[in-house]
Amino acid sequence: MIFSSILLALSHFFMVQRYWIDACCIAKVLNHFTESVETDDDPQLQTTDRFISFQLMTFNAENLFDHQKSPDRRDETYLPIEKKRTPAHRKKCRSLSARKYRRLCLNLDWSEKALMKKLKKISQTILLAQNGKGPDLLVLQEVENIGVLLTLKDKFLPHSHYREAILLEGKDPRGINIAILSRFPLLQSPVLHAIPGNSLFEPPLSRGILEAQFDIHGKSVTIFGIHFPSPRHPLRKRQQAMAFLNQLGASKAGGRKLLMAAGDFNVPITEESQIYRRMASAHWIVAHFVGCYQCLGTYYFRRNHRWSFLDTIMVWRQSGTKWKIRPGSMSTLISENSLVNGAHGSDHLPFVMTMEAER
Repeated sequence: MIFSSILLALSHFFMVQRYWIDACCIAKVLNHFTESVETDDDPQLQTTDRFISFQLMTFNAENLFDHQKSPDRRDETYLPIEKKRTPAHRKKCRSLSARKYRRLCLNLDWSEKALMKKLKKISQTILLAQNGKGPDLLVLQEVENIGVLLTLKDKFLPHSHYREAILLEGKDPRGINIAILSRFPLLQSPVLHAIPGNSLFEPPLSRGILEAQFDIHGKSVTIFGIHFPSPRHPLRKRQQAMAFLNQLGASKAGGRKLLMAAGDFNVPITEESQIYRRMASAHWIVAHFVGCYQCLGTYYFRRNHRWSFLDTIMVWRQSGTKWKIRPGSMSTLISENSLVNGAHGSDHLPFVMTMEAER
């Protein structure tokens, strides 16, 4: 009650000063005192030499396309300008409903040089993790195909020594996919799970959930790569995706396996109570509820001037393993101001977290 009173008083003060503290942000801080995750006061966590660990990052790379036309995909925007001069291309662009996207489709010169510049910025952001090594596991969203993923891995991240590059193409009409890079070996073939419709007459969502199981220091760790429907779609679509993720987690739980979900959940701050709290928190520890208190979010909505954690990491609560979240390990790595100048190559910030376990 003391903490609640203090925080509510602070909230009222800052609102008067025309700063925004959302109710969910207050609850987020309160979770710091109530969530059953180890704190820095735990003596075991101060002796890190007794622990094995790995760092996981999720990062929406925002339209990481190659510069070739793919059949059956709406990727006309991401072509060199010399391929955009045909009447057929201009007609295709003018059919787009949003003025912004029509302009990009007609005028963006997505040449090899532009692609290399984009890959360099993305890689520089990735390498901010672990003093230039990059994360041990990296979940990416909006990657067009395995070719552009391998270019990122081999040409721009050669010293990160990623041994696994995973991308299974789904049915997104634009051709954006979930990808994973890992230093750890796969235990079995990855699977792309389609998220079913809510009825027999409703088709699956266009983007599924990518499942990959790894051998991490001799322990089984399953990662679910996430890219839920954007906030332009109705809330029920994200609820549908979250319900399926909960079912998937329950079906894979058991034994001594660690289950984690990482990605772009596309949950704006106005939907946190419906999805992160009501649907996810019963099954998962939601990372930004138990840490990253200095972070504003991973995405900034300019139209209403609000930050949201569209991107986060979750840990299955009933995993039965000794893996724990390392206190203080959650971060967006770079300042929120970098979104304004595009210095890191995306309109999202990355989100990182470290897990550790006794040897």
